Amino acid sequence: MKQAAPSALSMPTQPKGQAVSSFKVTKKLQPRTPGAQKLLQRFGDALVCVRRRVAPEGEARCTTVELVLEQVPIRSRTDQLVGVQVGYGEKALQSQVKAAGGVWDLASRLWRLPQRTARRLGLSDRVRALQE
Repeated sequence: MKQAAPSALSMPTQPKGQAVSSFKVTKKLQPRTPGAQKLLQRFGDALVCVRRRVAPEGEARCTTVELVLEQVPIRSRTDQLVGVQVGYGEKALQSQVKAAGGVWDLASRLWRLPQRTARRLGLSDRVRALQE
């Protein structure tokens, strides 16, 4: 029977009953500084930083690395502007819409604001089509 090849990212065992996140960070190293060179060779440009940590009682220490696993472009979300109908006498609601970035559109006699904001304010039932 063949043995599996050791993983390139073999993980050392941590002390029993201790989460590494509870260890205190004593040193943070950038990838190209002395003390991080071997890890830079191992992980390449994916290496963000190296941290040296010590257990709260001081009986153990460990080295952790921060790696970039994925990098994707951010697609900006364009939020569609909608018209919101607010009555003339609803001054408090008008103030709320204005504070949320709403702009009065005299031609359509509606408040213009992003659809997401109208939904967040609970005004979905007041949304009307805007005249362009």
